[in-house]
Amino acid sequence: MWKVLLVEDEPFVRKKLRKLINWEEAGFSVCGEAGNGREALEQMRVLAPDLVIADIAMPLMNGLELLRSARESGMESKFIMLTCMNEFEYARKALEYGASGYMLKLSMGIAELQEALTKVGREMSASMEQKELVLQKALDRYYSQLWEHIHSREHTFAPVLPESMPSFKHMLLITVFTGRSSLSAEELLRQGIISGEGRLWTGSYTRGGLTTLFFWFPGAASLTEERLGALPVRGLYSKPFAPGRLADRWKEQLRQMAQSWYGEEAGLLECRARSASLDSAWDQGAAAFTPSWSEEREIIAAFERHNADRVKELLTAYWHSMAEQAARFGTIRETAARLDRMFASLAGRGEAVSRLLDPEQAASHSALLSLLLERTEQLLALRTRSDRKLTDHGEINRIIEYCHQHYGNPITLRAMSRMVAMEEHYLSRLFKQKTGESLISYVQRLRLEKARELLAESRHTAAEIGRMTGFPNENYFTRSFRKRYGQAPGQYRRERQQSEEGSRGDG
Repeated sequence: MWKVLLVEDEPFVRKKLRKLINWEEAGFSVCGEAGNGREALEQMRVLAPDLVIADIAMPLMNGLELLRSARESGMESKFIMLTCMNEFEYARKALEYGASGYMLKLSMGIAELQEALTKVGREMSASMEQKELVLQKALDRYYSQLWEHIHSREHTFAPVLPESMPSFKHMLLITVFTGRSSLSAEELLRQGIISGEGRLWTGSYTRGGLTTLFFWFPGAASLTEERLGALPVRGLYSKPFAPGRLADRWKEQLRQMAQSWYGEEAGLLECRARSASLDSAWDQGAAAFTPSWSEEREIIAAFERHNADRVKELLTAYWHSMAEQAARFGTIRETAARLDRMFASLAGRGEAVSRLLDPEQAASHSALLSLLLERTEQLLALRTRSDRKLTDHGEINRIIEYCHQHYGNPITLRAMSRMVAMEEHYLSRLFKQKTGESLISYVQRLRLEKARELLAESRHTAAEIGRMTGFPNENYFTRSFRKRYGQAPGQYRRERQQSEEGSRGDG
């Protein structure tokens, strides 16, 4: 409803305006009346009407002076002026000052008033939409800046709310793990789980695996805690608080969400008082965790050997290690996705299969481990069904399996000949006969293929990947990679990342 202030020194004209149409059906409500411009100006400061219908000729302060004073005071209320036949010059000046229109008092009827209200209603709606769009963009920047401020170890001043932000008395805050079970501010308001006085403002910010909903209230605010706790999401809420405490309240929610990741209690819970242990872990950066390539490499090797029990054992130990080091759940989700991509690649089903694992389905540390173990079991089954006999010679196949499991270590013809009890020259000829390439060439190709997978799926540097895949130094790795693929490792990684970002953008 748009609020209307009626300003007219003749009471019968104000009475006529009130009764002429059904204001609520037209989308308006009369919030007050005034008998002159001076009285109207005071009421405008208190009532903040969206529309003022004012007579031009009034005592103490006429309608034209009222319009000019309102604009000089920064008030943005729309104006419709009432005028007599001999006041057209004043009406023209009112339009110059920004009035939306005027009506003749003598001929004013239902049709004329409704037409004027429809016109000014469209103007106010368009103006409101534009203001809301500008404010929403400003608030999105504010949320991003506040997030950076909260996570900064330096003592910086908190960002300031946009100047165009209306005055709000209370706030509510809800933070949940981002996932398929979505939660929207609009739905919470529609169901009456959250309510408040006046025209409220909502917003959301998603980052680091978390989504925070913001509710701004001009008056009182309330929430139904029982219904919040029954929602199919996992997160925290804060009871109404003053907007000036937003930075502290949001920071506390983010701290406790990190702790909640390792718990098992589901639903939306109230964010309680600050914890000293959480303060220490957050402020000292104890939650910083670097994924262990040595552990991941052992897990991948067990997958390559089709050893499901060993994969489960190693993954479980790795997850326990991350919990002990208080790894942040965003990093853990990235680790799960990375391992799944490697498993999918080894299973021979490509990246399309790996996308089926959505870490955001899991809202806890143990749930994500269960999800990854289930996916790994499926991929191992796929790999077993897709495996083919590489050659018709058992000992050559044995060497091939060894190469796939130990490509990061030195592999020589002499060592392989001893392993299968064959003379070196004979093994060399037999291997090429069965595979179409020499053992040295086969191992080199395998190492480069593994290196390319790691460049695409891991965060390790090219030099680290070269060492992991058995190359003695970075220069030799770069030359070999360029010779086979026509570009340096770094260039391949950049083009791969750009291609993936383009695909996500198209989707």
